[in-house]
Amino acid sequence: MIKETTIDSKEGQKIKYGASTLSDLPDNQCSRSVKINKKNGHVAIATNDGGIHIRESLDNLDKHVADF
Repeated sequence: MIKETTIDSKEGQKIKYGASTLSDLPDNQCSRSVKINKKNGHVAIATNDGGIHIRESLDNLDKHVADF
């Protein structure tokens, strides 16, 4: 692990038979995939509930650029 952040602060429901995880957190707070854009440093985080969150950079993961 390089950095840690809260992906989605809103409470969600833990789905019993959703994506495979050992976490006790709801699916909207668990990441499935992370990608860093080499050109601008933005970090894309895909969640287990299908959401996508774009953050400014590894040094500023708390700054939201966009949420889908």
